[in-house]
Amino acid sequence: MAISSCLAQSDAIFRRAVAASEYRFFPDIEYKKAQGQSLKLDVIAIEPLSQSRPTLLFIHGGGWVNGAKNETTLAPLPFLAQGMNAVNIDYRLANQSSAPASVADCRCAFRWIYRHAKEYGFDTSKIVVAGESAGAP
Repeated sequence: MAISSCLAQSDAIFRRAVAASEYRFFPDIEYKKAQGQSLKLDVIAIEPLSQSRPTLLFIHGGGWVNGAKNETTLAPLPFLAQGMNAVNIDYRLANQSSAPASVADCRCAFRWIYRHAKEYGFDTSKIVVAGESAGAP
């Protein structure tokens, strides 16, 4: 219980910090619907959105069996500090769908970045994929 409370608090602090900066935060954008489940991502983009920037696709860890993007909202900060945009994603966990569903979801999020590059200022020739545990490529 204490861990989830701490994670919720850090997520709220992060959202306030981003709102007070040159970044725009677009939370919980649906990038895929799979087996009745809405898969979502967060975009953190530097103003102006019309300028293309290198972009991070961040995949949370948890061994494909647990975890969520909201638990890793602070992880992209080093990339943001280097002038990159960030996309933090959720994917179906192993208890929700069998392999290779999680990997297929991550690949779908990668394609979403390409489809929405102009809208959010993603430079599709400079995409970095990073994460923790299962999300570490």
